[in-house]
Amino acid sequence: MNVNWWGPDVIGIDEGPIVLMIENYRTGKVWQRFMRNADIQRGLQKAGFTIVNAVDETPHALPTVYQLFQNYPNPFNPQTTIRFALPRREHARLKVFDVLGKQVALLVDETLERGNHARAFDGRALPSGIYFYALTAQSFTQTRKAVLIR
Repeated sequence: MNVNWWGPDVIGIDEGPIVLMIENYRTGKVWQRFMRNADIQRGLQKAGFTIVNAVDETPHALPTVYQLFQNYPNPFNPQTTIRFALPRREHARLKVFDVLGKQVALLVDETLERGNHARAFDGRALPSGIYFYALTAQSFTQTRKAVLIR
């Protein structure tokens, strides 16, 4: 067993994907091709993610229960929308956390009217990975997960 060992070589393991990341930023084609892969789709489904093809934008009646909806799109790159419903006017907090539980964004911290609400989450400054977003209002708390793939 080697103790306090490290290799003398410097390996730029993060350098290879840069060209792909630039192309994906320019056109989005890398992401589109990646998401067409059947193995990727199966893996995301096994991990508990649901496929969302569209979001119904038609107005609905005022909510009678608290709801935190799955973000759309999910997985996302680099922006997504988080929707939630409040059955009455009250103070609400919508926070985003990394997998270590560190808060990375505060999207809502205010008193909101009864109804359906949506907030954009921009992950440009964050690394790829799984994130959790939590809505807290009155005696209600719910958490969902989102995947940022850059």
